[in-house]
Amino acid sequence: MSRRSLPEGCILERTTEGTRRMRDRSAGLPARLRSVLFLVDGSQPAARILGKAGQLGPLLEDQLVELMEMGLVVGSGGQGMAPRASAPAPAVRMPAPRPMGNAPVVPIIGAKVQLLECLERVTGGRMKQQGSTLVEARTWKDLAANARALSAAIQECAGADAAAQFWAEAKDILVTFRGQEAEVARP
Repeated sequence: MSRRSLPEGCILERTTEGTRRMRDRSAGLPARLRSVLFLVDGSQPAARILGKAGQLGPLLEDQLVELMEMGLVVGSGGQGMAPRASAPAPAVRMPAPRPMGNAPVVPIIGAKVQLLECLERVTGGRMKQQGSTLVEARTWKDLAANARALSAAIQECAGADAAAQFWAEAKDILVTFRGQEAEVARP
């Protein structure tokens, strides 16, 4: 079976159905894919979205392709999905997500991206598969609990110093982004 990749230079957009299923948790879409839909805003090229994921770019690309195959995301300006080479090119390193134009980053999604970058930095990419526990969190409470559990796993894999560093950064990330959400919610 040939793996598919995103078209070069395309801008990803949610379809009407994609937006509906992103907003409705009961629409039967797995949390991991629902979270990815929040990253698709219709203004960013696929390469930029993938760049935010660092070494987890191939995992994110697979999820975006899955959303395209489900008809929840479309690409404009590209040539359709192309066969993927067996070894994907390394993801371009992008700065931390910031509000762009009229499309601010949803705070919990921004927190997940920063936590994934922190995980990659602290463990040198050795634990990238465990990052899916962060992506699948649905609430702030779940995200904090998953980050704490991941800290314990880091201790076993990379040592106590790496675990302490991850947890300290994770707490700062969670508090900062949760605070941003609270500011947006105030009238």
